[in-house]
Amino acid sequence: GPGLESPFGKDCEKTVLGSEFLRNRVIFTGMLSGDKKWGAFYGCSAFVLPSHQENFGIAVAEALACAKPVLICDKVNIWREIEAGGGGIVKPDNLEGVREILDIWLKLNASQKEEMSRAAVDVYRNHFEINRTITKLVDVLSGNFENDKA
Repeated sequence: GPGLESPFGKDCEKTVLGSEFLRNRVIFTGMLSGDKKWGAFYGCSAFVLPSHQENFGIAVAEALACAKPVLICDKVNIWREIEAGGGGIVKPDNLEGVREILDIWLKLNASQKEEMSRAAVDVYRNHFEINRTITKLVDVLSGNFENDKA
């Protein structure tokens, strides 16, 4: 999405800075890569991506691989696997949906969040882990659809 220099980014920053609750809880990092990116994934409680469109959502899969629940909109095209596997919270792509995602997350107790973390890594392993994905691709290309049911 747009960076902090865009009108949208400036509005986001203004909203956060104007909120006593958000001011010390939201950090605008910009793009992260390497150790900083992985440190952010492993250091967070959940990964939030209220995107209007993602054909796959590689950052979502990376968060799942780190056992982090993903809080996403239904425009991230891997939302079905995440919802079915319990690896996150999925709601419609609008302001009400994003508020609902955050409200649900904030009301979960520690045990429920831990359970969702375990489910998140299971969703990754079952759908996005590279060896599993390669097997599915080979099966599809060879016309063998039996392993696709796994």
